[in-house]
Amino acid sequence: MALIKEVVSYLLGFIALATFAAIAFGSGAPTETVWRRAFLIGGTVATIELAVLFYLPKPANRLILAANLYLIFGALAFALKQWWLLRGYEKLGLTGILLGMLLVGVLSTLLSRAGFVGVAGNPKAVRQASYGLLALVALGIVIAQLLPSIHQGVSVAVIMSLALTHRALRLWVQRQ
Repeated sequence: MALIKEVVSYLLGFIALATFAAIAFGSGAPTETVWRRAFLIGGTVATIELAVLFYLPKPANRLILAANLYLIFGALAFALKQWWLLRGYEKLGLTGILLGMLLVGVLSTLLSRAGFVGVAGNPKAVRQASYGLLALVALGIVIAQLLPSIHQGVSVAVIMSLALTHRALRLWVQRQ
């Protein structure tokens, strides 16, 4: 049963981001109307997703938490007509979600025994894994800044690479 919960929570975590991406980029270059729909639906799914993830007994996946907060703030910005925030989202692109991940990562590394990797274990191993994941997120930010108009496929590859690395680091910490 624990393995089933682990797999379900991991897969569930990316539904909001996948929903957002499918709506936003599924039919070519997004218009303002498409962005609005993508954020409102993605933010709603993210809110539901976070409620379910917080119900589960272990710490929430910090990458998923950051991505969902990004979607929720985007949805709120559209709903509350906060155009300044939406202009920032538009200007930052992939960098915006990665900056959110970096912020969540730094805070969870400093304030939680489970660190950015979100798993209890040897404190030294948790710190090392968290610092490694923070470095990879920072590298993603550099890549996104060097290639500001990168294709959505590259954005997905960056996020998925972080997710797979996160999973590998969690397993490494658990084995220490």
